[in-house]
Amino acid sequence: MLRNLGGIRLSSEAWRYLVVLASISIIAMYVEMVVMPSLPTIERQYGITESEVSWVLSSETLAGLAFAPILGKLADSYGRKKILIITLIIYFIAVFFTSMAPTYPILIMLRAIQGIGLSINPIGYTLLREKLPPREWPVARESSHQHSRLERP
Repeated sequence: MLRNLGGIRLSSEAWRYLVVLASISIIAMYVEMVVMPSLPTIERQYGITESEVSWVLSSETLAGLAFAPILGKLADSYGRKKILIITLIIYFIAVFFTSMAPTYPILIMLRAIQGIGLSINPIGYTLLREKLPPREWPVARESSHQHSRLERP
């Protein structure tokens, strides 16, 4: 069965992958965005300064940057789907425990572990592209074709 998505026809398998991976991506982005308005409350709750509360965001970003190439290599070696599922499990456990962090250092440590979630999108996009036949990603193919034309002298 084919479904139409903005002029692009997707098979049932492609549609399932797209829906699942898009949902995971949206949920992860939402979880990260809700932290921003919480920073003043976190600052008061732990009795920390504005510069210290900035580590709530920075620790996750720095750890995510460090995790990304490692998880990419693991995904290449052991399978993207398997590493994506393990990454999601670790991410959601860290998110759960972050909400109950009793002290500021534990909060920062859990947020750093939560940084693993920044690798969800690249692994998901690679998995999606791997699972879909080229005829089902014409936007990427067209973009790639235009890019190669631009590089020519």
